Amino acid sequence: LCIRETGKTIPDALDELREAVDFLRYYAARAEEEFSGPVPLPGPTGEQNSMTLNGRGIFACISPWNFPLAIFTGQVSAALAAGNTVLAKPAEQTPLTALYLGNLLNEAG
Repeated sequence: LCIRETGKTIPDALDELREAVDFLRYYAARAEEEFSGPVPLPGPTGEQNSMTLNGRGIFACISPWNFPLAIFTGQVSAALAAGNTVLAKPAEQTPLTALYLGNLLNEAG
């Protein structure tokens, strides 16, 4: 699909796919580390302080036409892993790649 929409060669499309997978793995690991529970904070003796990280709201992710899978996946996965809502705007030249990515992310949960 990426080859058809962008005109990439097979090796270039595979490189982009690998980069997209790397983004997904990286942000999934970061989400587990950062959002697993409250983070204890230092405070005066006898006082307990902690910080809980939460999403910030709605993020707009705009896909470039030349790397519609890798860069878009990086933007979207970072925002979703942090607990945010994503408003996705795919490049006009690559709407099917963005649609397919959105379907995969919905299926993954």
